[in-house]
Amino acid sequence: ACCAGAFAEFALWLSTKITNVFVTLAAPMLAYYVLNTLMMWLRMPSKFYPGMLSKGLSVFGGAGITTLVTCGIFAAFGVVFLVLFTRSCRRRLENG
Repeated sequence: ACCAGAFAEFALWLSTKITNVFVTLAAPMLAYYVLNTLMMWLRMPSKFYPGMLSKGLSVFGGAGITTLVTCGIFAAFGVVFLVLFTRSCRRRLENG
């Protein structure tokens, strides 16, 4: 749920930049794929891939710590996109 929420906030932010409905609907899936591919290309540890995190396959200790780390990572992404959305929305309202 945290993964879906973070990518939904990404789509919300992108909808302020590109107002096409189809781009907004496809953005979470494309971002998920691009982020997974980019992390593989950069040879990041596999337990930080969004696919591994969202499925609960990454282990950071016990079940509670794993859940907290996973939710924390996606919450951080969500906060970043929420800040970007508010800035874009404010700019759009001020400039028309």
